[in-house]
Amino acid sequence: MDEARIQAARERFQGQAARKARAQQLAPGEAAFDNPQTLADWKRTRRRVRWSLTLFSVVWTALFVALALVSPELDLSAKAEHNVTGGLGSLLFLSYLVILYFRLSSLRCLRRIRDVLRSDVWHPIPSARRHSGAKDPYGVPVQLDRGTGHAQDGPAASEPVRKTKGAPKFLSARNPVHRRRWHPAMEQGAWYAGDADLAVLALPGGTTLMELTPRQGY
Repeated sequence: MDEARIQAARERFQGQAARKARAQQLAPGEAAFDNPQTLADWKRTRRRVRWSLTLFSVVWTALFVALALVSPELDLSAKAEHNVTGGLGSLLFLSYLVILYFRLSSLRCLRRIRDVLRSDVWHPIPSARRHSGAKDPYGVPVQLDRGTGHAQDGPAASEPVRKTKGAPKFLSARNPVHRRRWHPAMEQGAWYAGDADLAVLALPGGTTLMELTPRQGY
C-alpha cells in the first residue's frame, strides 16, 4: 500500500513537472488560458463561487446572531434553552462547515483548471460522451473520442488530435460549481487540454470548463 501511494505521488509530481515545462515552452498568448472566452468563463465561475461563499457566510452569521437574540425571549427553562440553543447552533455550524468545504473545493478545482490551461493549447476532439452505465462520486464518468488524423477547426487545427498513450478508458469530469452537471452538447464536439493525469474539457469556444481526472473500476 505504501509503495502504491509513493508511486501515485511520484506520478502526480511528474505530471506537474511536465505541465510546468510545457507552460514555459508556450509563447505569450498561445496558452488555452489566454483564449478570451476561456479566461472570461473562468473568471465568471470563480466570481460566482466567491460570491456564494460570501453570501452563505453572511446568512450564517445573521442566523447565529438571531438565534442568540431570540432564545432568551422564548421563556424556556435554563435547561430547555440550553438544549434548543446548543442544538440549533450546532446544526448551523455543521451546515456552514459543509458549505465551506464544497466552496473551497470549487476554488481548488478552478486553480487546477487554470494551471492546466496555462500549460497547454486547446485541442478539438470529436466528442465527449457520458457513460450512463457507471456512477462516479466525484463527477460524471465520460469517455473521450479523440478521433484520428487532424482536427478540422479550432485553435490547434494544424496539429494532430492528441492521443495520450496509456490513458484510461473512462475519466471523471467535474464541474467546478455543480459537480455532476453535464452538458450534452459536448457529445457533438468538445475542446480538450492537458494530459492523462489532469486535463480540462470544454464546449467548443473554450467555455463551460470541466476538470478531467482518471477514474478506475469502470
